[in-house]
Amino acid sequence: MHLDSGVLPRRYIDSVTKQPSPDIEDRIKRITDTTMTPVGLWSRLRGPAATRETRMEVVAWIAVCIFHCKLEGGFVRDWI
Repeated sequence: MHLDSGVLPRRYIDSVTKQPSPDIEDRIKRITDTTMTPVGLWSRLRGPAATRETRMEVVAWIAVCIFHCKLEGGFVRDWI
C-alpha cells in the first residue's frame, strides 16, 4: 500500500461503545499534525515538560510528516 494511495488506516474501535478510542485518536492526531512548528517540536523534545512519551511523539512525527514513512509493528502496537 502506497502512503498516498488514499487508503485510510484501520482504527481501533472499542467493543463496548463501538466508537474509536479517544486517547488513541489523540495520539494519532499529535503524530500526524502537519502544522507543527520547530518551536513546538523543540518544547516536546527538550522543554521542561518533555517526557519519554513526548520525545517518542517527535520521532514519530518526523518519520510520518517529513519522511512520509508508515509506522507499523511494536511501536504502534505498544504506544499508539
